[in-house]
Amino acid sequence: MQWIWSSGGPLVLLPASLVGNWNGTTGNDYKMACDIDGYVGVIDKEGQEVLVLNDEPMQATFVEDNQGLMCVRWMYAPNEDAVKARLAVIRPCLREAAEVVEFKVHEDNFLLLDSATDTRKPCECLQVHMHQGVYRVTTYVDKAAEGVGLVVAAFRWVS
Repeated sequence: MQWIWSSGGPLVLLPASLVGNWNGTTGNDYKMACDIDGYVGVIDKEGQEVLVLNDEPMQATFVEDNQGLMCVRWMYAPNEDAVKARLAVIRPCLREAAEVVEFKVHEDNFLLLDSATDTRKPCECLQVHMHQGVYRVTTYVDKAAEGVGLVVAAFRWVS
């Protein structure tokens, strides 16, 4: 699994067409991302929606299972194997939503990266493929497995 870390602020799921236009801490983009309250929010950047993964800094990755795409953020766990084991059985355990947002996707390719990043320079990111449309992003805090805590944002295609 490829994990992306934050230097202290939120992570963003940025449409690939905006690479080179996200200025992180050298401009106003980082501040806009930091203004999001809660676990997940949406901001506008040049007419495109950018999904912000907020709260405390946590490493994150995207995984897909038979029910769709999930952004998984690692709160605590002894190792990656423990996270993988939890993910193998997590879907039925995701019952109480912490929050829900709608996210409009106008292109297929996105990058998950630290919101402090200036994308005019090479940066560490995770490529994410999504189908165009509207998604309901439901966030869950999962602490049911002993020694493993995850924040899961489950993406469900609405239209």
